[in-house]
Amino acid sequence: MWFNQLIVICVIGTLLTGTACMAKERNTTTNIPPVTYKLDELSINLTIHAGSKKGSSAQRLNIFGRGHSTLEENGSLTPLNYSSEDIIKILNSFYQIRFFDLPSRHNIKYSVYLNENGSIGTNALRMIDASSTTVCFNLPDYEKCVTYGLDGPNELQSLTQRLFTEAKQLANAEITKQ
Repeated sequence: MWFNQLIVICVIGTLLTGTACMAKERNTTTNIPPVTYKLDELSINLTIHAGSKKGSSAQRLNIFGRGHSTLEENGSLTPLNYSSEDIIKILNSFYQIRFFDLPSRHNIKYSVYLNENGSIGTNALRMIDASSTTVCFNLPDYEKCVTYGLDGPNELQSLTQRLFTEAKQLANAEITKQ
């Protein structure tokens, strides 16, 4: 709906001023990325935080719009190369799952209780030592991060797993080439 309103505003603005309408700055009320941005300014960072499990370490996947990217597992950093088409497919996945509409924290559990005076109280529980995943979409003037635990948004969990699986396959293909 906001996109349709933006188009109507742009068309009216173009008719009244004779100049084209471009949205450069982000909309702070809905936390959406700019309508246009340069691919080479983009970075997507995924981090799986291991929590306090003994012997576990974080896994990181950093995808840069220029194509040069990295996969970090068990302290080993593997360079990767993504084509522009691959990055566009990844971006489309972010839009399809409505990533920009998700709350920034999905690893907090809320509950309510009744106080003696009849008012409702709220508890927030966040397990600091539990594993979690953070997914960030970054541009020079825009950042959207979502952190979730084991019960995070299913579509984002699936996308994260798919991106790590594809990155590992790409890393294996790079090693095989050498």
